[in-house]
Amino acid sequence: MSVATASLVLNGKGSISTQVRQRVLASASDLGYLKNIHAATTASRKSRHVAVLVDESYEKAFEWHLVRSILIPLEATITAQMYYPILIPVTRLQTAQQIMEKVVMSGAGALFSIHFGDRDLFTLLEDRGIPVVILNHNRAAQQFYSVTDDFIYGTFKATCHMLARGHRRILFVDYDRPDLQGVVFDRKAGFEKAVAELDEPLEQWSMTVPDIESNDDIERVARSIAEICGHGPLGATVHDDYLAAKLYAVLQKLGVSIPEECSIVSPGDTMDYSLPFVPPITTYRTDFELMGTLAGQMLLRRVAGESRTVESLKVQHVLKERGSVRDLTGGNHHARGCY
Repeated sequence: MSVATASLVLNGKGSISTQVRQRVLASASDLGYLKNIHAATTASRKSRHVAVLVDESYEKAFEWHLVRSILIPLEATITAQMYYPILIPVTRLQTAQQIMEKVVMSGAGALFSIHFGDRDLFTLLEDRGIPVVILNHNRAAQQFYSVTDDFIYGTFKATCHMLARGHRRILFVDYDRPDLQGVVFDRKAGFEKAVAELDEPLEQWSMTVPDIESNDDIERVARSIAEICGHGPLGATVHDDYLAAKLYAVLQKLGVSIPEECSIVSPGDTMDYSLPFVPPITTYRTDFELMGTLAGQMLLRRVAGESRTVESLKVQHVLKERGSVRDLTGGNHHARGCY
């Protein structure tokens, strides 16, 4: 039995079977364990510093624009109450114990984790009296305080946008994300939900890029897309705009016109569109500024002892039209959509 499971039972959290729960409680009773209900605010009262975990893995570098969009309002919210952030870079190769030691050495009394999820780590921190708030990582959202993106809804809305523009030859493209399998599942579920709600015959395809950092893998998928486009206009919902930007560039090199031959829409907004080399991709953008503000307010409630029940908030999406979706309806956008 894992440390995380035992802690969830003792803290009254998570969906744990009755049998496992009884085993944990029996063991705790035998050991004379007594839960300190004030532990979650003990450490935070002693420090005005708040750790912010940021994944520094090479393949995560493209997410820095996203992280920055969250950090600015988050910092503004907590510094207004005289709490100060400390950035702590981490990687998926580090153990929960190693990262916890970094946090403890920093002197932080509370912690934000942005787009980085480790339930064992969060359990260790909470049990040590360091309250945690998770941002934009759904895997641990039901067990810990969190403010996240609604990954299903974002892909659903992006696909509905494509369908409402008259596209009936549609494609979903994702990529392998071993650390975020829940996101991959939710993105695909959102696409399938939009298709099911339309309830109309469609030509549809699904493709996966094994390694998003492999030019060969990107080109292989782009060539398959180009072949489909040769038989009529195609609408592609892409996992995120990082992958969409890569496909956009290769498709243009292959002579595919966007959006005339291939329309592209994506949930999320990880790219910095002020940069001249980033292609204009229509997205359903997560309100990361709101996410940062809500997370800051949530942590302030925790350190003040005002919240005793796990809170989980989801931030919705806003359409950012950048011209990568062709309108096939003649302007009658909502005639046959799934809104």
